[in-house]
Amino acid sequence: MSDLWLIVASLPVIIISSIFLGFEVPFYYGISLLGLSLWRLGNDDRLKKAGIIICAIGTTLFFITFVYYLAEGIIFPEKPFEFRILGLISQT
Repeated sequence: MSDLWLIVASLPVIIISSIFLGFEVPFYYGISLLGLSLWRLGNDDRLKKAGIIICAIGTTLFFITFVYYLAEGIIFPEKPFEFRILGLISQT
């Protein structure tokens, strides 16, 4: 339970980023928090390893999307529930 404060303290980041950047960036951040909670609070070794993988994937997607949004200057998007990074990946 000592690592639960890290997850609870990260929740305002999700709320603030969803206001400014739409839904995509905090969605990936939430996935990384889910993986972090499985990793740190899980009892089984398989659950902890799955949590590490989920956390790594979520964090990678979060940083890629966050850098993309900053580079494109997207603040207060018109379509907040649009997944732009997945659209870019599917076009290639």
